[in-house]
Amino acid sequence: MGISKDAVKDVIREGHFSRKVNTMQEALVDANATIDRYKIIEFVSLEEEAFCKFACSFLEEYPFLAGKGDIGCDLEVRDYASLSKEERQMYNEACYRECVAIYCPTQRLCFVVDPQGYDYARYVHITAYQNLI
Repeated sequence: MGISKDAVKDVIREGHFSRKVNTMQEALVDANATIDRYKIIEFVSLEEEAFCKFACSFLEEYPFLAGKGDIGCDLEVRDYASLSKEERQMYNEACYRECVAIYCPTQRLCFVVDPQGYDYARYVHITAYQNLI
């Protein structure tokens, strides 16, 4: 589709992220999901069969997730421990998850994943693909 991370560069969104759920259904009903800010750093397109498998097995190993995801921030801080309570709050509010968007051209849903350096979908947010482009 020709979508690159440059197409959504500097766009920070909010979403409900589920932690360590295995399936799309588990994520959709997760009462412990947290609302977090995120930025897409990469798009991964999967064929329909692989996309459906991914939706049913977030905790499997996926090489395209390995080493990706992290926490980014719009503010630079050298020593977080030396910040005042107010400064820490400001810093935390400026942070966001760096995520991989996993989509299938024939599907409407998209999985926004922050693997936190692992090779599985550690944190997952489900959204409509159209919301990201």
